[in-house]
Amino acid sequence: MINNLTCVSENNLLVSDLHKKPVVYQGMLDKILFFVEVSRLGSISSAADSYGISVATGSRWLYDLEKELELPLLKRKGPHITLTHDGIFLFNRTKMLNDAVYHINQDLLALKKEPSGLIKICCTPIYACDYLLPIMASFSEKYPKIHFQLDVNPFGLESCDRYDITFSALSSYDDHLERNIDKVRKPIMHEPFIVVASPGYLNRCNYPKSPLNLSQHKCLYARSLTVKKEWEFNIDGKITTVRLQDVLEVSDSFLLLKAACLGIGIAYLPRFVVQEKLHCGELVQLFTDIPTSEWMLNMYYSPSCELDAITLLFKEHFAQENIYKKHQQ
Repeated sequence: MINNLTCVSENNLLVSDLHKKPVVYQGMLDKILFFVEVSRLGSISSAADSYGISVATGSRWLYDLEKELELPLLKRKGPHITLTHDGIFLFNRTKMLNDAVYHINQDLLALKKEPSGLIKICCTPIYACDYLLPIMASFSEKYPKIHFQLDVNPFGLESCDRYDITFSALSSYDDHLERNIDKVRKPIMHEPFIVVASPGYLNRCNYPKSPLNLSQHKCLYARSLTVKKEWEFNIDGKITTVRLQDVLEVSDSFLLLKAACLGIGIAYLPRFVVQEKLHCGELVQLFTDIPTSEWMLNMYYSPSCELDAITLLFKEHFAQENIYKKHQQ
């Protein structure tokens, strides 16, 4: 409600008045919002108290606003304030903006006190269960009103714009696939590939003496691990790519691990996936003295200045709770 104001109908505005408005910039917007508060309260001193500024500062803002707009907005007669034609026009056009700013501030304060919303995450299956889910669980305990939509997909990098955060993996010789991704990339894990087979398979099909002999063996392949049906080795200081011939393609890394344990063929898997099976003897490592390429897991997200508050919260929580990093330490 406008108090202590003498108002003139907006219908009495001249058309020429409408063409005097310059482009509004940030500094002017603050002054316009203060002008709306003055118009509502009917007093510069009351509006200044509401904004937490001095009366002198408030008066200067109004003077500067009139000067920048090149329009008279107020007429002062003692304690009373009268809006001019242009002042009425500006008030009627901007009072909803002032309300919107107020409600946005209230929403932000509520969000700061108790964050809420939805975070969309895509994660490669090989990392989701044992590593990402525990971090999501601890985050949910801390922020119960923030919810997740988790898509478990080894090819999330192909559609990362659909998600707030994407966890996706590449082999070191497939890293060209991320060159056109307009996201921040944060390395999470890097593990060498290990060539493994079950004792039963090796007894039945003989032990390959060199990676070059793999063409004579059944090899287990997953496109989610290496895009092409090729495995890379560093033989005598030279990078050698071995093209797989007899291939069983498995879409899931854990199924591929199971297939290797059952003696179906030879697998090329990240070290952290096979280390337990190696320790208990279900699998045997081949070519222990020949380096391989690396499996690299990265987290992809928009620049921090573009992330919403709850995604930033999760990113910070993830950095603190990264289970793999703690194990490495």
